[in-house]
Amino acid sequence: MKDNIKKILFLSLNILIVLGLLFLLGFSKERLSQKPCEERTIYIKSKNNNSFVEERDVYRILESFDSSGFKGREYTDIDILNLEQRITSLNEVEKAQIYLSSNGHLNIALETRTPILRVINMDGVSYYIDEKGKPMPFSNKFTSKVIVANGYIGGEDSEVVE
Repeated sequence: MKDNIKKILFLSLNILIVLGLLFLLGFSKERLSQKPCEERTIYIKSKNNNSFVEERDVYRILESFDSSGFKGREYTDIDILNLEQRITSLNEVEKAQIYLSSNGHLNIALETRTPILRVINMDGVSYYIDEKGKPMPFSNKFTSKVIVANGYIGGEDSEVVE
């Protein structure tokens, strides 16, 4: 008899905890959906201090989606998935994460690709090879201090052997 009462109390307590968490989650979601974006924070992680992507590049992308760069817009009006895909589509970006915080911040964290080799082929076409062996376009903004390979080397769309 006591075992049955203990099981019922244990089960009831677990159900109450789950219901309480669901209530709090629903309450916070409703509160966040009405919260305006007050600030934008950009974190750029790059190895070897490569400056292929700058904050102003990210701000330009934000402004292409919304003229105010989402400042003052409600969280529900911000299409995070499309924004993340657009930033990730930059050739210099390896991965990007965009998330909204409860204090009204739109946080953008991105990691840049790391070149390990610069290729200048016989036609004068210049590009980088990143640490994963994939071609990366040459940048007029920044020149990375890496080894240079030149001579008879295939074009930018030639297959790179790892």
